[in-house]
Amino acid sequence: MSLRISLCPFHLQFKHPFGTAHGVRTGTDCVFVRLEQNDLFGYGEATMPPYLLENQRSVIAALNSIDLSAIDLLGGLDELIGRTNKLIFEAPCARAALVTAAYDLTGRLVGRPAWELLEQTVPGGAKAMFTLGVCDLKDIPERLLELPDCDVLKLKLNGVQDIRRVEMVNALWNKNLFLDVNQAWTNQSQAVDVLSTINSGQLLGIEQPFAKDELELNYRLQRTGAATVYADESVQGIADMPERSNGFGGVNLKLMKCGGLDQAMAMANAAVHAGQHVMLGSMSESSLGCTAAFHLSGSAHLLDLDGPWLIANDPFVGIGLDNGKHVLKRSAGLGVELVVQLPFI
Repeated sequence: MSLRISLCPFHLQFKHPFGTAHGVRTGTDCVFVRLEQNDLFGYGEATMPPYLLENQRSVIAALNSIDLSAIDLLGGLDELIGRTNKLIFEAPCARAALVTAAYDLTGRLVGRPAWELLEQTVPGGAKAMFTLGVCDLKDIPERLLELPDCDVLKLKLNGVQDIRRVEMVNALWNKNLFLDVNQAWTNQSQAVDVLSTINSGQLLGIEQPFAKDELELNYRLQRTGAATVYADESVQGIADMPERSNGFGGVNLKLMKCGGLDQAMAMANAAVHAGQHVMLGSMSESSLGCTAAFHLSGSAHLLDLDGPWLIANDPFVGIGLDNGKHVLKRSAGLGVELVVQLPFI
């Protein structure tokens, strides 16, 4: 049976408005991809927050531009991936979705998990983080109580009332803390003031404290040794490594940024070779996208894959949580299951 592709535009809805330094949103547009061969299905996801250049229309156009004719995934996975390479820079979200679906379907066809196809080590061991977005200070206690049992809290900051926000969290949270600033700080004194409020040994890292092109500001904070500074917006894909990443202590890898599992794997290998920490992140994807990223977690230190716990209308089930760590419940392909009927066309 020949390979067939179907698409489904969808809007993921958050349980609560999700606040970052980029603003507040109640949901995220995405496009789900379904590949079919031999009566089996593989799924992929392109999820686009509004600050990205891609949108549902552009993703659909990009995916329709890929010629899938005469491809048999039983032996043709590399050929399919090669045909998508033109999208790495112009449509990374679209490419990530198609590559994810290809690995999922290939794994189902041959009865092997995606991490084996990627020649990765067994997923697991990295610390799972759960996010507290920017919200009214008065809502912090309730939001903390709603979080799953976890060892690391990822706290979003936006340069407004950051010290007060951290102090309130510290009064209620005595486990590990990770700060995600999303480029909101403009000078080193902001970092010094916030870090002075955090208990020694509690802080696991700071993500993208300064603007993506203010590399020296980011590097300088890393050189102080006060915390491991992770690049996010500063490092978009493999082309940015090592030139833009070497001054950071870690790199946040996202499938939507870099263009897919193969690209993220190459970035993880480069980071490990350079002695940097690896974090696997997401654009608040559903269980589908977050589970796909989890297949690379054998190389990671931290996992920011909590989208399934933030979303109210997740149509998939995938990674679970066991004693504060993410786990795979199913084996073949990605190990995801579609639990809601979607209108693929």
